[in-house]
Amino acid sequence: MGRAGIDRFIVAYRSRGMPASVRSTFIRGYLESAHLGSPALFSIAGSPRLEIYNIDFGWGRPRKVEVTSIDKSGAFSLADSRDGNGGLQIGIVLNKHEIEAFASLFASGLDTH
Repeated sequence: MGRAGIDRFIVAYRSRGMPASVRSTFIRGYLESAHLGSPALFSIAGSPRLEIYNIDFGWGRPRKVEVTSIDKSGAFSLADSRDGNGGLQIGIVLNKHEIEAFASLFASGLDTH
């Protein structure tokens, strides 16, 4: 894909809800890993359109939903928010040093917007 392709991909996602600094770093890391022979760029489990928190199998609506398969697959999960206010629940599994870096980048991205 090359650096120019990565930059175009990032620009295409700048209009999304995640802060640009987090989005750019996160996406750039995944795209650059593709050059290292990674089998997939992104793997997503779930969808906010499923409205998983509105499903009731007879014992009430769920209080918490987790996609456990993302632990080993490297995927991330998406779901509608539990309170139904139109928010988004995102699940990721990273090593300790990766999650610390992600949390720092995410917080600094929120501070700039």
